[in-house]
Amino acid sequence: MEILERLPEDVIGYITEFIPNNHIIPKYSFSTMYLNHKTRTFFYISKSIKSYIKYRKLYIIYIVKVNKFGPSVGMSCVANLEKINKIKLPVCSVDLVTTSWYVNKRYKNIVDSMFPKAGFKQKVLNGGGQMLLIGLIRSYLTDNYDVNLFYQKYILFFLIVNCCRLFYEHIIVS
Repeated sequence: MEILERLPEDVIGYITEFIPNNHIIPKYSFSTMYLNHKTRTFFYISKSIKSYIKYRKLYIIYIVKVNKFGPSVGMSCVANLEKINKIKLPVCSVDLVTTSWYVNKRYKNIVDSMFPKAGFKQKVLNGGGQMLLIGLIRSYLTDNYDVNLFYQKYILFFLIVNCCRLFYEHIIVS
């Protein structure tokens, strides 16, 4: 990996010791998390717009080593898609914990504690803010634009998406 060439030798040894090499990482998922049972290490691979703007690399990799009796140790690095494609995690000792839309049922409690879901109030506030801003921008950019029709369609779409998410979480994941 290109990032490894710029790191000190002891950090390179740590990374190459704990990054597994045989599991396929999904390219089309926004985020993916793996758990290595042998080393008790979490690997979280995510797309990050902030790292793309700052480093011109789209993916950010977080590595967290969980200790039983002490604090957890973590580090992160950025990588391009070509470098992500070369990483293969071992299937025998590594489990897929979660992707953007998939949650492994065995690790549902860990995922819920690490990534708490937004409540109904937060979803409504986010959706209302998005609806208001998109409606204002579209009405400013176009002359003949019916904002009320847009708001009606947006509210209907918002309800359908949230119903699909509830169905997914309660029927499929549980």
